Amino acid sequence: MTAEKLFAEKGIEGVSLRTIGLVAGQGNSVAVQYHFKNRAGLISAILSWRWVRIEEHRKQLLIALLEEDRKIELADLIRTLTFPLLDVDCKGDRNHFVRFLMHYLTSSDRWSNETSYGVRAWFTPFHNQPNNATIELLDLIAKELPHIPQPYIGRRLTHSLRMMMGTVVYWENAATIRKNVAPLEVLIEDQISMIVAAMSAPVPQSSIDRLPKVIEALKSGQAP
Repeated sequence: MTAEKLFAEKGIEGVSLRTIGLVAGQGNSVAVQYHFKNRAGLISAILSWRWVRIEEHRKQLLIALLEEDRKIELADLIRTLTFPLLDVDCKGDRNHFVRFLMHYLTSSDRWSNETSYGVRAWFTPFHNQPNNATIELLDLIAKELPHIPQPYIGRRLTHSLRMMMGTVVYWENAATIRKNVAPLEVLIEDQISMIVAAMSAPVPQSSIDRLPKVIEALKSGQAP
């Protein structure tokens, strides 16, 4: 997808709809704006298109995990939640969706969509898509972390995802300039261990005291 690739390379704010249309070979310079109205509409279309396949993959992983005859650990749930986001079709030596998603998660477009405040706020942009597997996974993660207020679980998941995507981008960049790069699977498993530790860490009392203000800010559509 041309738009996803350009957003991945230049950032969400770094490319205009007109440029996307021209690179895509549209003769009409306003064709993209006509179809998607604005940048937010185009981003929503990209996320929705990707989400269908991601959710199906996540569903299959969750079914397989729940069928295993053993105790499910937080690390298992984190893998099941995040791996489908990393394992998308990519051509060439770069995973454009991962790079696009990294930019999106730190863009103003992402924050303008954050109006929920529970653990399920993690996937706010996808509320209009089928999310049964994602909802079940988020609820299972919350049950593993009863000592962490749900708004902070959602926030920590977002930070953890950025960390994991950063590892993928680092590995791709490093692999282009040298051959002795550790296997991506090894780096990702190390990230999983770090994420489990970070997700489980106690929330400082000062943050807990501020929680009502955080929820109120999110309800009003303002990032705290």
